[in-house]
Amino acid sequence: MKKMIFFILASLLLTGCKCSFLDQEVIAHEGRLELKMPEEYYNYLDYNENDIPNFVWNFEGSINTAKTNLKANEVMFHSNDDIKLSKLIKELLDSYRENNRLTVLTVKEEKEHETFLNSQVNGKWEKVFFRPENQVMYNEVAYISLENGLKLSLDYRRFEAKDENDVIQTYYAWQYTQGIRMILHYPFQVIKKGEDKKLVLLSLYDQTKYTIGTHNSLKAILKDDKYLNDEGFRKFFYPEYDEKKGMTEEELAMNIQIVKDYYVNGLNGQDGSSFTFEYLGKKFEIEFTEKCYFIKYLKDIE
Repeated sequence: MKKMIFFILASLLLTGCKCSFLDQEVIAHEGRLELKMPEEYYNYLDYNENDIPNFVWNFEGSINTAKTNLKANEVMFHSNDDIKLSKLIKELLDSYRENNRLTVLTVKEEKEHETFLNSQVNGKWEKVFFRPENQVMYNEVAYISLENGLKLSLDYRRFEAKDENDVIQTYYAWQYTQGIRMILHYPFQVIKKGEDKKLVLLSLYDQTKYTIGTHNSLKAILKDDKYLNDEGFRKFFYPEYDEKKGMTEEELAMNIQIVKDYYVNGLNGQDGSSFTFEYLGKKFEIEFTEKCYFIKYLKDIE
């Protein structure tokens, strides 16, 4: 099974490779792209269907995504005019950057004296070549903190180069190993209501790693009691925690405050005998420790 999954993913990740377009059926999105909760989770979420947050991207023109077995909260862009798509992505990222809702993680720097993007010129597909400034490009992951409490991520390659008018522009393109991918993240926590297991959604600080989400097997989440009982599935690491270096008392205090501020500023965080916050009609408690913090569901808000 693992080998089969690997080969399926490999075929997807090559969609923007350096060589050429690959044959791939696509879905055209005219002026609007929506990412949402996959339908198979609805019956197990402890919410009304209309209360489950989503993400809608409105834009000018059309965008193609690969028709694959990816879930409804994830897309891989494919068979687009790369230059036009780059402009749309730049507009999207800039709009959230202006509101301090964007953080960017640089995964890798690549040295390249020349690269290209696929573009339609006079109705024909052509490779448009660029010389990246300082011969450097960046593989990055952008994290957008949405107003609804969820996080949206984009994986891409970024570089600066002169356009046809010799004006330096920022370009967002496919990486050499994979296409541009957009994911709406749905972190889950498993709770028990009566005899039934239910899923509740969490709002997490930027770039926080989580273990239960739509990437897990729904059947496994509901069947295996470890997802309900194991504290490890409620554990999250501080923004600047490094397992090898650890943290000083001052660094720990700063990281705890960063997490607290996130919940105080947007999710009714309350710092009393215990620290609590509210999200989508649920109340949660956070326990802070030296290496990590734990989020625990408390109750529904009446």
